[in-house]
Amino acid sequence: MRYLCDNKKVLVVCKPDAERIDLQNQLQEMGFKNANVKGTPTGENAWDLLHQEGFNLIVLVLEEVDGAPDLELLTSVKEDNWLKKIPFVVIGPEKCKAQVQTAGVSQFICKPLDKEDFKKAVQRAIIEVLCILVVDDSEFFREVLKEILSELKFKKILEGSDGLEGLEAIKTAGENGVDIDL
Repeated sequence: MRYLCDNKKVLVVCKPDAERIDLQNQLQEMGFKNANVKGTPTGENAWDLLHQEGFNLIVLVLEEVDGAPDLELLTSVKEDNWLKKIPFVVIGPEKCKAQVQTAGVSQFICKPLDKEDFKKAVQRAIIEVLCILVVDDSEFFREVLKEILSELKFKKILEGSDGLEGLEAIKTAGENGVDIDL
């Protein structure tokens, strides 16, 4: 898990201070650097932070359902061209699950929060958006690596037989960058 966390920035949006601090501590235990884990109590503050700093993951804790400002944050992020690719891990009551999934969030955890479920959801959320470039002149080794990465649940796997072909794959896929280069 630590290799997935290197240089990734996480924003935790949670009203109760103690719960927000606990989530930040759990993220640090997973391998996220202390300086890369920020917290805020409101969606409004989160919106400002999202435009000031680049984040790779948002952890959102819902306390309310209908018209909650935090759900507005989720909708606003998903509608924003610059921010919409940032994955969410949403923690909330069961009755929010359908509404959150309709907004395009695949990682929803029902309260009460289980530490292991949280860890798995964070890992899945990061893996969903990672783009991995496999470059090797051997087609056999590229296929083996792609199969292994697929079994690990990576979804965006690009390939090239050399660096130039790899760069062309990135350009064709419309990716701005590659997180891991094998």
